[in-house]
Amino acid sequence: MIDSLSVFFPAYNEENNILDTIEKAIQVLKNLKLDRYEIIVVDDGSKDNTGKIADGLASKYEYVKVIHQSNGGYGMALRTGLYNAKY
Repeated sequence: MIDSLSVFFPAYNEENNILDTIEKAIQVLKNLKLDRYEIIVVDDGSKDNTGKIADGLASKYEYVKVIHQSNGGYGMALRTGLYNAKY
């Protein structure tokens, strides 16, 4: 049985989607009744408000973490998420 889980989202210019996506992920994780979980948003150099919105979520929820990086593309954002996942 799984008791902990890391979920990460590579994000580039997702200001219209990131809030809803993270809030839906929070509901799913809560429903799984895990002992520990985290959500990581990898802001891959967004030029819109993706980073600000994600930072607001991280301020609101202790299990949401945001990593800001220069735009390195989808592959780099995936690696960043995987390397920073605790669970």
